[in-house]
Amino acid sequence: MNLTEHIKEKAVALGFDLVGIAPAERAVEIRKQVLGVDHPEYCRSLNNLAAFYGGIGELRKAIELLEQVVKMRERVFGERHIGVATSLSNLGYMCVSLGRFQEGRTHHNRCLEIRRLVLGDEHASVATPLNALGNLELAQGQLTKA
Repeated sequence: MNLTEHIKEKAVALGFDLVGIAPAERAVEIRKQVLGVDHPEYCRSLNNLAAFYGGIGELRKAIELLEQVVKMRERVFGERHIGVATSLSNLGYMCVSLGRFQEGRTHHNRCLEIRRLVLGDEHASVATPLNALGNLELAQGQLTKA
């Protein structure tokens, strides 16, 4: 069983199914029309839809949406905002899940940079991208770097 099949199996076990995508997509469209594309709630809805797609194994669609979320959050909040870091982390995980390791590494490194800048080196949230980068090295067989 490959990673995508495993994710789909887990998503179904948790109660996710393809029927739920239509209402989630409709919610995104409503928020876009009512609130506009620069509203944080629209961005959050798009992020949630991306997570839904990732949960059912539609990783390419999830990545496409998360790339939009990162751009929106950068435009709305600036490039060094903690919300941008979180979106970069989500994007990094999806890229790694799809086997796009270098792209995932780039996103996790940017997340780490922002969190260190905004929160400081000793903040607990800095551990998340460090852990993701370590796991990425392990996934590539780089035990000494992990």
